[in-house]
Amino acid sequence: MRIDMHTHSHYSKDGVMPPKELIKRARMVGLDGMAITDHNSRGGGIVGSDIARDMEDFIVIPGIELSTDMGHLIVLDPKTDFPKPLTLLKALEIIKEEGLVSILPHPNRGLNGIKPIEEEPLEVEGIETCNARSSKSQNRRASHFADLWKKARIGGSDAHLAAEVGYGVTIIEGDLEEPDEILEAIRGIKTEAECHSIPLPTRVYENSRLFAGWIRRGFRRI
Repeated sequence: MRIDMHTHSHYSKDGVMPPKELIKRARMVGLDGMAITDHNSRGGGIVGSDIARDMEDFIVIPGIELSTDMGHLIVLDPKTDFPKPLTLLKALEIIKEEGLVSILPHPNRGLNGIKPIEEEPLEVEGIETCNARSSKSQNRRASHFADLWKKARIGGSDAHLAAEVGYGVTIIEGDLEEPDEILEAIRGIKTEAECHSIPLPTRVYENSRLFAGWIRRGFRRI
């Protein structure tokens, strides 16, 4: 199975795409599923999951990309909202209490990537070792921590536009039919990651759009 584990819909403050358009694009490029992980919102994932429920050959995992004091953290299939503001330690505490699956996305990237420390393993189930918007050196560094801490390798596009969907994927052997089976594969470290660079014109357009949004927010990160 090929699943894009990191996408954003218009439920993110910096997103523009309806969940149905993300799903349409994912199916068009041959994916078997995707996680919709909006910034601090479960909305896109819930809507996408409802849409996919009527599909026999496509899975949507609802998720959220939390903003913590140390950077972003993805949580898959959360059942409730998280408090705000939120520290990384508090987020991990809630995740552990509720038995959820968490992923460290784009570590070491800019203002919003958590900076991992080798001697202080984080209690996450997976590390995004292939993010299509990260540099090759950032992805190599993420792979180092996945190996060091024995965490599942996760691939995601970090798409904010439909055209970006599928440039980063998580690969799982077998034909899984339920989101819970994918979560178990992550817990069992039975995943591989693959990504390709988003085409330059799309990257330039999207980076410009995101930068303009950052200015409008008064240089506040999401």
